[in-house]
Amino acid sequence: MEYALFLILFLGTLFINAVLCSYLVEIIVRQSRQITIVWYMDKRAFFWAEVMVVFCVSLFLSMCTNRPAHALRITNLLIFCPAVIYSYKWQFRGEPLLLTDFGQIREAAELVPNFKMTIPSILLSAFVILIVLIPIPYMGQRLEIRGKRRAICSAASAVFFLGSLFYAANIDFSIPNQYTDLYNKAGFLRGLWETRPQKQLEKPAEYERTQVLSLLEGFGAETVSSQTCKPDVFFIMSESLFDLYRLEKLDMTMDPLASLKKLQEEYSGANFLAPNFGGGTFYSEYEVLTGYRTSDTPNVLFNDKDVITEGMDTLVTVLKEAGYTATAVHPNSGRYYNRAYNYRRMGFDRMQFAGDGLKPITEKIGFYPKDKPLLKQVLDDYDGIKAENQPLFYHIVTYQNHGPYASDYDRRDVLVMNRSGDEKKNAENYSNACIEHMEAVAYFLQALSERKRPAVVVLWGDHAPNTSSFGLQPGDGANAALYYQTPILIWNNYGADFKLEEDSIAAYRLGAVVLNLLGIHSDAYFNWLAENDEPDLLTSRHLLEIEGRFMEDDDRYKEISDQLYLLHYDRLKGEKYWKEAN
Repeated sequence: MEYALFLILFLGTLFINAVLCSYLVEIIVRQSRQITIVWYMDKRAFFWAEVMVVFCVSLFLSMCTNRPAHALRITNLLIFCPAVIYSYKWQFRGEPLLLTDFGQIREAAELVPNFKMTIPSILLSAFVILIVLIPIPYMGQRLEIRGKRRAICSAASAVFFLGSLFYAANIDFSIPNQYTDLYNKAGFLRGLWETRPQKQLEKPAEYERTQVLSLLEGFGAETVSSQTCKPDVFFIMSESLFDLYRLEKLDMTMDPLASLKKLQEEYSGANFLAPNFGGGTFYSEYEVLTGYRTSDTPNVLFNDKDVITEGMDTLVTVLKEAGYTATAVHPNSGRYYNRAYNYRRMGFDRMQFAGDGLKPITEKIGFYPKDKPLLKQVLDDYDGIKAENQPLFYHIVTYQNHGPYASDYDRRDVLVMNRSGDEKKNAENYSNACIEHMEAVAYFLQALSERKRPAVVVLWGDHAPNTSSFGLQPGDGANAALYYQTPILIWNNYGADFKLEEDSIAAYRLGAVVLNLLGIHSDAYFNWLAENDEPDLLTSRHLLEIEGRFMEDDDRYKEISDQLYLLHYDRLKGEKYWKEAN
């Protein structure tokens, strides 16, 4: 009788702990008790599935350790710690935690000390409740289960755990386009599960030679030798370059990007459709430099050799076939986003990182090196290696406008009048850093103007900054598209007419459009991307961009997306039928 009572209390405590743990974790992730309660009332199946997973984990660990107290603490830490990391990532970047983020945990650990973190009171409360107060006294004793009985109980609890996990992972629902929506609908644990590394480019059912060639018909390549002028080409991917002024939700004393807009009018400009918001720089790099969507190759950041392979066909390899030498430059370690690995497989001949080809930059804004000293080093390198008959390609990633924006920065050309406290400081620091960035770009353009070699500069922002730190949220649907648009500038020093007829260019198309402007038509796929009349896809929101407007049309979107997927598969994993179109 006494043991039966203990068993009831034991299982009851595990269950109560699971309910409390799940509830507190969801509050931490959603940052609101009210939103958590509304979610529970609307999506009870997900909440109770989450509770059962937590319960079964603690039960299984109790059987394995014979110590319920330790099992509860370990279980709560296993669930609680990722929720805390989620909360901090949301503060840093305005985007949710993904299970794939743990592949960059070493790099994240180096960045965290630079951030000013706000610790929500709910985190402290949850820690005390889940770690300190639990277990209650009777849970401290050992479970007197030994021998075969313990083995049987452990096996049964493992089966129970796996069964609950399978059930929780297979509750049917329509997976949203945005990870934030995913967590809001399905809960934290299901959200993490759905953001695990995905399978890469499975063979489409309609994949065959005739399908590929029919898509590329009329986009055949010209021989490389037919190109005439081969200017030096500089890609400058500007960290978090974004037109905050156009949002009209901030009362700003001046437009931080006024000089950029003047250059766009004089030369050429458009909107860049970024595949991400608030972070994930390498996603934009990958799409521009390869012509492939990250939505088709979701594990691209994590050394997935099935995606970025030796000798893969990219924008870089097309330029090299046209006689270019390709150099990648980033003022940070080559470990971040595995750039040293990924750049090499994209085809770059040379790579320059902090301490490895680049001198240390001591001038900083906040935590990050300024852009002007970086561009000065690029010019020095350019002057040192340029050869009369060999065109050069540089891909440069700037860094100074990386968040967070709460650092000490004295420049105040721009003031934000309708914000206060940290939101005002963040918005002003970011805006004034954008002005300083454009001054660095102007210096770079002037330096190239003074040189006699023809040069083209393509400048774009990799993604918007974390606008939540300015008190701005993207919202939903087509209205959120503005937060996924950054400026593009295409400049040259030899009078070429590079005027763009398009209002917006998706990241996966930008490299192809530049090749088209340069007259380099040596790849049928890139010709198809550049000249195709199909609307651009804003893959982050599953929206079509048509004449400057964003539209929702699931059938049309799927048709275009399927065409891209088919060609991506053919180039990356298929039979490379596309080469027959060249």
